[in-house]
Amino acid sequence: MIMNRHYAKCRARISDIQRLSALARLEILLNIYPDIEQIIPQESIASYLNITPQSLSRLKKRKRRYLTCDKRKSEHSIQKD
Repeated sequence: MIMNRHYAKCRARISDIQRLSALARLEILLNIYPDIEQIIPQESIASYLNITPQSLSRLKKRKRRYLTCDKRKSEHSIQKD
């Protein structure tokens, strides 16, 4: 029973790595474990996501830039009202 659950989780993880983008895998990980970046080294997170630490750094930078732009847009629309 325990082996079946573990096997199913491993299969799902392999499937995710094959079909999801690195950004999607990062977002899923951060949704499940929001504080993981404060606990686990970036190299380990990158390894789990099957990407290089440099790629993880670029993804996080792109994500921050996107969130900043999105926040500015919403603030701008509020000021218009």
